[in-house]
Amino acid sequence: MTFITAHSGCDHTTDNSIEFLEYALSREVDNIEIDVQKNENGILVLSHDKADRSAPLLETAFSMLKAYPDKKINCDLKQENLEFEVYYLAQKTGVADRLIYSGTVNLSLIKRAHSQLPNIDIYLNIERLFPQVYQFRPQGNTENHYKKLYQAALEVSGFEFTCINVEYHMCTVTFLAFLKQNKIPCSAWTVNDESNIKHLLEQDLYNITTRNAGRALKIREEFMQ
Repeated sequence: MTFITAHSGCDHTTDNSIEFLEYALSREVDNIEIDVQKNENGILVLSHDKADRSAPLLETAFSMLKAYPDKKINCDLKQENLEFEVYYLAQKTGVADRLIYSGTVNLSLIKRAHSQLPNIDIYLNIERLFPQVYQFRPQGNTENHYKKLYQAALEVSGFEFTCINVEYHMCTVTFLAFLKQNKIPCSAWTVNDESNIKHLLEQDLYNITTRNAGRALKIREEFMQ
């Protein structure tokens, strides 16, 4: 079964808000996604861009999550070197066993056989291995343009990770077949259109992250019947 992650601000709530947390946690999604960085005072908060003092505290999000033991929280790290501070805060709040990291995860911390984040699910963003991956939108016969993408996907064998995390336009039939052949689980973001949600559920992805969480849940329910 494909996991469904509620993207911050799903279903017309405000991104990285208490409103979003209350809404998404009360739904049947498997995970919720938030953006994490430090504000000017060095405090971990929920914010995609420059954080201000009004941004909700990450500790608040963790405290709210604690009441929903069946859910995990995807901390999309927006700054470097947040991994341990986020983990220690999760430990303090009692949710350290329900962490997912995506975003600017330090590759040196997840090297195979030497991983320093063994109890955290890592949704490894492909751009950490192939920084230019989203700088092109090839036209026509695209497969030659995907050579570096394929090479980057193979590089994940050197790391401890849960799945590779890619923007959903990258999920061509050929690329998904390549990942499946090499036993690399795939997560796609941010999948909002109903037809794309249905298509990727049919492709048996590990996870999809969506702003259209309510509809994605219904489509998955229909798909499983």
